[in-house]
Amino acid sequence: MKIKFTEKTKRVGFYLVGPLCVAFLATFIYFTRYTPWEIPNPAPFLVLIVILSCFYGGFKPGIITSLLAWLYLGYYYSTLHSVIDLQEDMQKRLLSWGLTFPAVSIAVGLLKGRSEAHLQREIDQRRLREEELKASEERTRAILNSANDAFIAIDPNSLIREWNVQAEKTFGWAREEVIGKRLTDVIIPDDYHKAHLQGLDRFRLTGEGPIINKRIEVPAKHKSGISIMVELTVYPIRRKDDLIFGAFLRDVTEKKHEDQLSLLQYQITRILTEENNLKAAVPRLLETLGMGLKWPLVELWLTDKRRQNFYYTDNWSDDAELRDKFRNISHQLFLPKDKGLFPQTEGANQPVHITSALKNSDYPRSKMVEAAGFQSLVYCPLFDNDTIGTLCFFHTEKMSPDKRLLETLDDISKHISLFILRSWAEEDLTRLSKELEVKVQQRTEELAIVNMQLKKEASEKQILYEQAQTANRLKDEFLATISHELRTPMNVILGHSELLYGNELNENEKQKSIEAIYRNTKAQVHIVSDILDVSRFITGRVQLHLEVVDLAEIVAMAVESILPAASAKNIDVNEVNCGECYVSGDPTRLQQILWNLLSNAVKFTPRHGKILVKLEKKGSNVVLTVRDSGKGIDPAFLPYVFERFRQEDSTTTRKFGGLGLGLAITKNLIEAHGGTIHVHSEGKGTGATFTATFPITALRLPFIPPVKDAEGHVSSRLPLKGLKILVVDDQPDAQALIRTILKKAGAEATVTSAATEAFKLLIKIKPDVLISDVGMPEKDGYELISMIRRLPAEMGGNVKAICLTAYAHEDDHKKALDTGFNEHLAKPVEAKQLIRSISKLVGRYVPYH
Repeated sequence: MKIKFTEKTKRVGFYLVGPLCVAFLATFIYFTRYTPWEIPNPAPFLVLIVILSCFYGGFKPGIITSLLAWLYLGYYYSTLHSVIDLQEDMQKRLLSWGLTFPAVSIAVGLLKGRSEAHLQREIDQRRLREEELKASEERTRAILNSANDAFIAIDPNSLIREWNVQAEKTFGWAREEVIGKRLTDVIIPDDYHKAHLQGLDRFRLTGEGPIINKRIEVPAKHKSGISIMVELTVYPIRRKDDLIFGAFLRDVTEKKHEDQLSLLQYQITRILTEENNLKAAVPRLLETLGMGLKWPLVELWLTDKRRQNFYYTDNWSDDAELRDKFRNISHQLFLPKDKGLFPQTEGANQPVHITSALKNSDYPRSKMVEAAGFQSLVYCPLFDNDTIGTLCFFHTEKMSPDKRLLETLDDISKHISLFILRSWAEEDLTRLSKELEVKVQQRTEELAIVNMQLKKEASEKQILYEQAQTANRLKDEFLATISHELRTPMNVILGHSELLYGNELNENEKQKSIEAIYRNTKAQVHIVSDILDVSRFITGRVQLHLEVVDLAEIVAMAVESILPAASAKNIDVNEVNCGECYVSGDPTRLQQILWNLLSNAVKFTPRHGKILVKLEKKGSNVVLTVRDSGKGIDPAFLPYVFERFRQEDSTTTRKFGGLGLGLAITKNLIEAHGGTIHVHSEGKGTGATFTATFPITALRLPFIPPVKDAEGHVSSRLPLKGLKILVVDDQPDAQALIRTILKKAGAEATVTSAATEAFKLLIKIKPDVLISDVGMPEKDGYELISMIRRLPAEMGGNVKAICLTAYAHEDDHKKALDTGFNEHLAKPVEAKQLIRSISKLVGRYVPYH
């Protein structure tokens, strides 16, 4: 039993030490007086006892011990000499010891007191530091234990010094189990032991390490033995001569697994996007799935065309022997789909994890699977309303079901299913037609081009925006120009008409007003015709009425028509003609081409300028050249000369009129005739040269006998003499105009305003030619001609008919001919054109001019 001393008991003990020692010494001296060990002088021993008592008990026990020692020493001296009264020498000695004992007691007591005080202070300070260090360690441990990451501290010998709560959760080891153990024995895989120890040695020698202050991902061991991935950051911690390494670790196994599955989905999607056929895609898909999931064997089974049986398609394994073994045996199998590949997969339309049924004897390859050591299988059906195939994943370990893996494989299988269906469809289409295969390839290339073009979309949008702005500006300029060009001749026509109506002009002034009205009316007709022509070219509805034409004659007529305008500006027009140049063309359109080129030359050539019109044969072509000495063309504008609505000067102060359509129409007409046109100009002030080519035709114009008068001479003033012509128009002004034109040409004209009356007159007078409008009340011109064409020939059913109407569209032209008219003329029509069309219908020749 242990005795517990109180402070009071300890103080009593301090006071007893000295007296007991003195008593022990006195006893020892008493019993050794008559022996060889007798102590001759006990004074030194008594001094030691006083010192011991002071050192042990302090100043007060020392004084008591000093008094007892002095009393005993006096007794000792008196006994030694056997006298009561001591000798003087002994008295002095006794007195000196009496002073020595207290002095020693006081000195030792003071020294002990100071020593104890100093020692106590050191003890208190040390205790305080230990308490602070302990509190700091507890705070640090509490902080580390509250951290979301595992924290491990090791010394340079890889001994574990710290292990927080999260480390226990992450690795499964309790703190008490690992403190003092080597880290290599706890969480570092065997393959990394050497590298870990070498890293510690390198840091001790150089102060540097390959992973110090870096964030890396490394494998680690769990207490259960499974491998996990951790994100590791190591920091060296120096404390005086002590060195430890602190490491924060985070379990990223789930994250790595998630990243692995996401990467796998991306890789599969990329393959399905890049590949166009199943044969090329399958090896890449299987290899990517096997390597991405780290399953030793991956197989693909597909159904036949009737979707009744599974057949083996291909497999992948990093073991070539295993791959070839499964491939050779499985290729011989043809398994009914309704039974499934495995007992647990019948009717499955989602991935299934299987472990227990692999050795089932019902499975055709059970022995081969068992021999290969496979313990786990994931069956992943490829499904589209019906099973079209399956993916099979084999593993040699007994894997636990992974819900996230099954979800990922389900998503991947849907994409692969769509790809397989698409590939099958493409294969079927390929078998049906080689031509379709080419189109599919072309479409693929087009998609590639589109993908490349999409990358340039931003810059192209800017270009399109600028083009739209330009087109909008050109539209506004064109509308302003057309308003100006229409109003200008209209103003002249209206003004001169008012003057003629007032009867205030003499004959000369009346003639000038008529000429002005005629001139501006033709200009307005030309503008409207240009606008309509542009519309026809845009919609692709321009139709040419081709016949064999002598281009030389048309050139001569065009030159003659522009001579008055050229003479007014003193322009010298020089024509170089090579003689007959027969081409296949529309005479009206060819005249329009020549008129546009020559009128432009006159317009842009200043006074006293020159115009050269040259027609020559070059090989199998006729080359028309129109060269002027006019204002020329700016090189910057030269590429846009033949574009619609383009004018070099579109401002309100422009010097030359026009819509900017003439040359565009000219180019389209020439190309419609199988020819080409080019323009050349050295720049402003140097004139311009337009060169057009037309292919020569081997045919010649048929001979049409001219109309002769009673004396046998050709009649040029009365080309329609002797013809009876029936005119149908509901407008009185139009009736009067046509009647006047026909009578002046020598024809006998009968006029009516209704289709019904015209039908009766036709049967009665049997005219040579019928001229009819379309838009009339009750019955239109189409109904009239239909009624006429149903008549027998002797009653006028074959009469030559001209449709003269304001409906001038190409569709109207076609409808008129289809209904039964022989010719379609658009209002307004020139007298010469009308006479020429009538003459052509009845077989009479009228010169172009």
